[in-house]
Amino acid sequence: MDRDLDSAVIYLTAKKIFIIIVSLQLALLGSIGLDKLGLEIPILRQAVGFIYLTLVPGFLILRLLRINDKVNLETLLYSVGLSLSFLMFTGALINFLYPLIGITKPISEIPLLATFTIIVSCLCIVCYLRDKDYSINLSIKTQQIFSPSLLLLILLPFLAVLGAYLLRVYNINTLLLFLLVIISTIPVLVGFDRLPEGEYPLAIWVVSLSLLAHTGLANVSSVRETVMPGIIVAKNVWNPSTYGTHNALLCNTVLHPIFSILLNISNIVWELRITNILIFSFIPLIMYVTFEAIANKKIAFLSSSLFTYMFPFYAALPFCSRTGFALLFLAFLSLLIVDKSIKRVNKSILSIIFAFSLITSHYGTSYMFMFSAMFAFLLLLSKKLLYKDNTAAILASPTFVSLYTALSISWYMYISSSSNLIWLVSFGKHVASSLNELFTPESSNVIYSLTIREWASITVEILKYLYIIVATFIGIGIFVSLYECLIKKKKDFPDEYLAFSLSFFEILAFTLLPVGTQSSMKPFFISSVVVAPFCIFGLKAILNNLSKLSELFNNRFKMNDRYVLTYFSLFLLIFLIFNGGIFSEVIPNDYSPNALINKEHIKEGSNIYAKEYLYRNCYIPIYNVFGWDWIIRNKDETGKIYLDWALSRTVLKVTWATWSFLKAGSPPSTGPLLKDQQPEEGYILLGYHNIADGIVIEQQLTDSFSIRELQLSNKNKIYDNGGSEIYYH
Repeated sequence: MDRDLDSAVIYLTAKKIFIIIVSLQLALLGSIGLDKLGLEIPILRQAVGFIYLTLVPGFLILRLLRINDKVNLETLLYSVGLSLSFLMFTGALINFLYPLIGITKPISEIPLLATFTIIVSCLCIVCYLRDKDYSINLSIKTQQIFSPSLLLLILLPFLAVLGAYLLRVYNINTLLLFLLVIISTIPVLVGFDRLPEGEYPLAIWVVSLSLLAHTGLANVSSVRETVMPGIIVAKNVWNPSTYGTHNALLCNTVLHPIFSILLNISNIVWELRITNILIFSFIPLIMYVTFEAIANKKIAFLSSSLFTYMFPFYAALPFCSRTGFALLFLAFLSLLIVDKSIKRVNKSILSIIFAFSLITSHYGTSYMFMFSAMFAFLLLLSKKLLYKDNTAAILASPTFVSLYTALSISWYMYISSSSNLIWLVSFGKHVASSLNELFTPESSNVIYSLTIREWASITVEILKYLYIIVATFIGIGIFVSLYECLIKKKKDFPDEYLAFSLSFFEILAFTLLPVGTQSSMKPFFISSVVVAPFCIFGLKAILNNLSKLSELFNNRFKMNDRYVLTYFSLFLLIFLIFNGGIFSEVIPNDYSPNALINKEHIKEGSNIYAKEYLYRNCYIPIYNVFGWDWIIRNKDETGKIYLDWALSRTVLKVTWATWSFLKAGSPPSTGPLLKDQQPEEGYILLGYHNIADGIVIEQQLTDSFSIRELQLSNKNKIYDNGGSEIYYH
């Protein structure tokens, strides 16, 4: 290492890299050996194992393909993506092959450890022998390491972890609210040039990590995404023929079980939360690198922050592996479009890997990308025919679109008894049959949410208009960019990226169709991975036109790019104040989409809408989990289970696979608790909110009623854990 006054340079040769990788592998094997001897060192196995599994295989694949000779941010990100793909595909492959040679439990510690050790060792040896002369230099600015802003940024994740602990154990949200206030000011520091550009990547990563941790660690009770990983960990084998949409997703059936087993995290809920938080924090960082290639660092930072500040990022992703991993690989595909440092043949290889990873992560997002790729291909084909433009494309090429479509349909046709393909067909039939009700509030969930639905929340009502403003700015930005590309012949963005941006924006228009109960926010959130920077471009176009208009009034209003970014940074501050639940915490009986942080505020209030949203979407008391677990294990085969709307929306996330694993036959029959109708013979399952608040929530929230009307005194109580009760009559 050479030092001077301002920087330190680390020289890494092929031999040193080989030693580092072998040392990590031996450290993992050694920590596992110590566990077997009863000499467990806390966190060692988990930390070393996570770094090894999420970096080493991908880095070696990059070296094998000779991609990115420099060790930089792109190398780190591609290593993470390729490592995750490697784990999913290798785990799925040995699940199919090992039973053929007598290994009946392929997804267990010894088969997994042996497989990954052998493959990584072979890759390491091949890379070393082929590139003995390979060397890189890492330059570290010593002054930057000890800068006050950097130290403050590093402190944020620790505040998030401590704040989540205080909320989960002591129901104190003060530290988390303080954390959100700090995070909301970071874009303002960027807008006013108070944060060095060299710290932008670290800032976007620690903010993402902190936001994910502040919710993901505050509520670790779940019966949703942990179902399939828990089954695979218990059985040590994945049955791809089991019917169920989640069973076809390798992130749940292979990846999480691998992390749980090799990192020795027996509680699958904790494993899912921690790995999701760590891995998904890279999504905004990938977006930052992508946007930097089409704009500049400041626009890239603010655009990534827009995505990060949207409530689905931290209110949903820590608990939803399939959407999170799909967004991760979608971000990688977007990066490939603009990355000029990778040769075309290597781009093709990486695009296939990430595309298939997207397919096996989430059916909805994979179909969305499939239709976007088709539309982008048609756009570029039209441009080629009209303007004689022969611009080459990677993801919008006929070869890639055909291959992706074939892979997607084939995977969902042959895995999980075609359940995901059936989902797509039934969804399409529903839309087609409802076209006569086009744009009516009763059929379009988006229009209903914006016009008719009563939210009973000042925060949510304001957020509606904030998201409408964002969508409007994005639309204006895309169409202005399209106009400049086609009419003014400007080449500010790659044509392929602009085509995909327009394709994803069209998906937002599609949500106005009669799509039934499909979430109105999810397509917007997914699309923002690609279209987020156009929000700034749209604001810039509007302000520039206002500036020109002001020339008629003695130049009273002048505009430049710095003012645009400053205004947008202030908008982001307001955006997080409402999304994060800061504003709703000080308004009586109010709530935000990030309702977990307002948990005690909501529980103490009388807003039935807030309580229903909290218990259905954000907070699952452990009492409810234990109550549901007891009833599905002990009820008789024919008994029907009655429960209210809020409770059913959580516990009924337990899939058919869970029931078939515990007992033979079909899932349990359920029914709603209604105000004017006493339950028939069967079981009544009460959740925490039923007992603590004394209310029963019907699907029509205005019809919620007192628990006294169930006449429980005439029924037999057979279970009580202090927060959940079960009656039989």
